[in-house]
Amino acid sequence: MSLIDHLKPFMQWLHYHPDLAALITFLIAMGESLAFFGLIIPGSVIMSAVGTLIGAGIIPGLPITLWAIVGAIVGDSISYYAGYRYTQSIRHVWPFKRYPQWITKAEDFFAKHGGKSVFLGRFVGPMRPIIPVVAGMMKLKPVKFFLSCTIASALWAPIYMLPGILIGAASQELAPETATRFVATILLLLFAFILTAWLFRWLISKLMQQIDRMMAYLWQNLYINSKHYWIKRWLTDPADPLSHSQLNRAVFSIFLILLFILLAIDISGHGLFYHLNQPIHQLFLNIHSIIMTKLMVCISLLADSAVLVPMVLILMGWMSLQRYWRAGLHLLGVVVLTLIMVKLAQMSIQSPRPDGLLYSISGNPFPSEGTALAIAVYGFLALLISKHFATPKIKRYIYWSVAVVCILIVCSCIYLGAHWLTDILAGTIIGLIATTVTGFSFFHRPSPRIQLPGLLVLIAISLGLTLTWQVTHNYREMAQIYTPYWPKYTATQADWWDGRCNTIPLFRPNRLGHPVQTMNIQWAGQISDIEDVFTNHDWHPVPKLDVIDLVNRVSSHDKEKRIPLLPPLYLGQPPVFEASKIDPVTKQLMLVRIWSANIQFSDVNLPLWVGTISYQLPQDHKFWLGSRMQSRWARLPYPTHDLSQILGPQFTWEVVHYDPQAKPRHIKDYLWIEGVIYIKPTPPAPTPKTRRSMRRHAHYHSQQVYAKHIKSRQNVQG
Repeated sequence: MSLIDHLKPFMQWLHYHPDLAALITFLIAMGESLAFFGLIIPGSVIMSAVGTLIGAGIIPGLPITLWAIVGAIVGDSISYYAGYRYTQSIRHVWPFKRYPQWITKAEDFFAKHGGKSVFLGRFVGPMRPIIPVVAGMMKLKPVKFFLSCTIASALWAPIYMLPGILIGAASQELAPETATRFVATILLLLFAFILTAWLFRWLISKLMQQIDRMMAYLWQNLYINSKHYWIKRWLTDPADPLSHSQLNRAVFSIFLILLFILLAIDISGHGLFYHLNQPIHQLFLNIHSIIMTKLMVCISLLADSAVLVPMVLILMGWMSLQRYWRAGLHLLGVVVLTLIMVKLAQMSIQSPRPDGLLYSISGNPFPSEGTALAIAVYGFLALLISKHFATPKIKRYIYWSVAVVCILIVCSCIYLGAHWLTDILAGTIIGLIATTVTGFSFFHRPSPRIQLPGLLVLIAISLGLTLTWQVTHNYREMAQIYTPYWPKYTATQADWWDGRCNTIPLFRPNRLGHPVQTMNIQWAGQISDIEDVFTNHDWHPVPKLDVIDLVNRVSSHDKEKRIPLLPPLYLGQPPVFEASKIDPVTKQLMLVRIWSANIQFSDVNLPLWVGTISYQLPQDHKFWLGSRMQSRWARLPYPTHDLSQILGPQFTWEVVHYDPQAKPRHIKDYLWIEGVIYIKPTPPAPTPKTRRSMRRHAHYHSQQVYAKHIKSRQNVQG
């Protein structure tokens, strides 16, 4: 029995005990509003889970919502009373004694928004349990507090329940058994998300604390105990002499250089990352779409040298006019340093361009020059902008904003397929090295602060102008260049039928390009005729995936009859026809999928289709197959045998067996069975009139040949 099955009795118990469900909701809403417990209890996610139960009809909606509102008001009131009663002494109570920044942040929020902070804080996760305490400490009038608290709680409960209510309502369109499993799955996913997010956040905070502690220890030994003047000079930030930010940059630069050396060794020795190049490239080729390609081309323009170089020149000219000489020289320096490192890397390691695009791009792709230049320029601009702010929180916002832009640029470069994964990684590392080294040089001496409004306006104007120019003049060309190319071939039907056409694949590759399944159908004919063959023999076409069908597949109780959510691709395209059937003998789910072969016959006007017909492996055995399961699977009848039985006399078929030595290593032994079934329309039998016409044609042809033969003999004799 699965964990979802264990949750069914609990949901039935909630359905038959709505009073206890209301009490639980009240306690959750109240605990989520208390000063300390609210920081631990993920109330937002739990309220969405409660909403899912409401939408599914398991618990009543109106009373549960009212109890959630009352619980939020009671929790806020307790926190407000604690702050009002104990005022400043509450700072010395755990956990505020250990984490004083909680109170400090809430006080800043309250000072900024005043009485409105009680209303606004209800919808800001970290502030929700602390703002009522601070409101009490600040002696906010009780009437004003309770008015804001009541209005905010009355809005908060239904708003946070609404996503869950919609999900639960959607489950009502399903069968009862499926709906129950669907709701249980949603609840499990919500709680798994809570646990994963909390664990990840805890690990990151602990890691950052440990790194900061180590850097502080190293800073103390280098700065205080060192007798070398140049160490103190270069490792001291004049804006904050007691911080070890310069040491952080120096250590991070050394770490990045070592990382680049290891990556270069991996590429030269055909290591792990080198072998990831082709699968990752093939994966992104297989998920190309028109809309996504347009979006990624626009994002990639942010890393185009035709956009970055004019922006840098405009900024340098403005900095020179404003006499920000050091900033302008370092902005130029980060570009020059990046280009030098890129050229040195290109001379050291030669790498071919990836294939699969409509137009080939010349030049050594290692490392990605656009990625390196974009990260270097945007990273250094982030350092210049953050120099104006002393608050670490604002600096983090600036760095994360630039990091998001750079991550989007990296994703666009990988998606478009002009570079290998290793090219992007190397360009990213070089860009970070240039940023940290230039920042280390820039911050070791004092420099005047740049006029931030002018800098931001100039960045926006220069980016806007250059991007507009590129989109209007070069966008179509770039979108065409980055279009995946799937070759098309021409052959005669006789060559295909006799096995002399080597362009037809015997195996279906997965999204990473590895052969994982035999292409055991090759069918010449119209797709409508193929569909009729299957639908007339109890095969059911797989519907296009919508919300209801998605939920049905996910929540299907019978895992052995579950159809995969993502259809396999061939030449980057989903099947043109997909159908399923429960085999009456083996009771196993069978799937047939048909794709276009991209091959056109030159002698007949018929398209060629390739496909697979196979048993669907149960989900429980996807990743591990015991010997018993393999032997059971190997004893199943050949799937192509079932297909041959439903072909009428209008089709001619033949099975060609595989060479056992040709099996790719990624295909499992139990899947390496039988061979390819070739199918083509049976030529129509000639009618009497047609036979007479054929005889006349043959007689006329023989007379012509005889006349030519006699004439040839006469010429020879003459």
